[in-house]
Amino acid sequence: MHVFGDSFKRFTLRKAFNITSPAFSLFFSKPLPSLLHLNLDECILLTDDVLVDISAACPYLEHFTATWCPQLRYLGVKCLVGRCLRLRKLNMTGTKKLTDEAFTEFIPKQEGEKVVESAFRVMKKLNLESCDYVGDELLLKIKRCYPHIKIYNYFKEEVEL
Repeated sequence: MHVFGDSFKRFTLRKAFNITSPAFSLFFSKPLPSLLHLNLDECILLTDDVLVDISAACPYLEHFTATWCPQLRYLGVKCLVGRCLRLRKLNMTGTKKLTDEAFTEFIPKQEGEKVVESAFRVMKKLNLESCDYVGDELLLKIKRCYPHIKIYNYFKEEVEL
């Protein structure tokens, strides 16, 4: 089946327990500019390297979901937020090793400081439910800088100012 081209707008692959990181990387090795929605829930061998490849291959991605992917840490998510500047929804529920470092580059350390351009300026929803190492303090900083984003914390509570 030939899936590449202008009509390839959505792709969902859930519970792909045997697809390795190199296989994912091969799939995302060519540009996929028309891909807008990508769901890779419970793909347990998905790694940050694959998310880096996705961020390069899918620059116009608007919705990305990779819930309960135990090998993801920070680099891949950081690349998605920094490169996919149309990303409106990011769902990383249950990404147990995800850390604050995925997001710190995109929020100012002090008032008035310039930050790296990111998807945060257009993002509508950021779900970090059950992400053990993403702190509430960071989520509050993101909310202060980008009040239009609905942010969900570890307990799936909306972060409010």
